[in-house]
Amino acid sequence: MATSSPSVAERRVDDGREPDPQADPAPGTRPGESLKHIELLASGHKSLTPLERCRALVSGRFSKFPKAEVRRVYEATGLSDDWMPEMPRAATG
Repeated sequence: MATSSPSVAERRVDDGREPDPQADPAPGTRPGESLKHIELLASGHKSLTPLERCRALVSGRFSKFPKAEVRRVYEATGLSDDWMPEMPRAATG
C-alpha cells in the first residue's frame, strides 16, 4: 500500500518545527496550483500577514486569531469570510 507524505500542517504538528517549503510542497502550493480558500485555526503565530502575498485567495475563515488582525487582513486583501465550498465527490462505479 502506497503512503503519501505528510502535509505541511501534519509535519508542523509532528515535530513543532517549521517545514522547509521547498522540501515537499503540500497540495495547492505547487507551481500551477493556486489556493483559493483557506480556513485557519491559530495555534501560536497570530499574524495573517503572509496571506497578503497569496493573490489567488478568494475567501478565508480564521479562528482564534485576534479580531483586529482578522479585520486587518480582510481589509488589506479584500478576502470574503465565506465558508470554503464543498469538495467535489469522486465518481464511484
